[in-house]
Amino acid sequence: MDNKKGFTLVELLGVIIILGLVITISFTSINAVKKNSLKKLVETKENAIVQAAILYGQDNPNVLVENSVTNDCQGNQYCAKLTVEFLIENNYIDSEYINNDNGKYDMINDVTGESMSNQEVLVYRQNNRIYAKLL
Repeated sequence: MDNKKGFTLVELLGVIIILGLVITISFTSINAVKKNSLKKLVETKENAIVQAAILYGQDNPNVLVENSVTNDCQGNQYCAKLTVEFLIENNYIDSEYINNDNGKYDMINDVTGESMSNQEVLVYRQNNRIYAKLL
C-alpha cells in the first residue's frame, strides 16, 4: 500500500515556474498598456493646446501680425507665437488638463513628467482661417 500525501518537489517547482511565467507576461502587458495610455493622454493634451491656440487666434485676430520673417511664421504671412503658459494664464486651456501645484498652474507631459508650459505654439491665418501647430 502506497501512502502518498502531498506534492513532490518536481510538481511544486513546475507550478512555481508556470506561475512565474504568467506573472511576467501579465506585468509586461500591463506596462505596455500603461505606456500606451500615457502617450494617448499626451496626444489629447497636445490637441487641447492646439484648439486653445486656435480659439485665442479667433478671439484676438489683431495679434496675428504681418510678419516678413518667414522663419518665425514658417512660410505664413500672418502669425503669432504663443506659449502654453500664456494660454493657461489667459484661461484658454481647460482646467482638466492643468495641474495646480501650490498656486502655480502648469501642464505636465505624462510620459516624460516635464512641464509643457514653455512649449511654443504657432498660430497663423491662412485663407481667412485660423490654424495652430505645436513647434
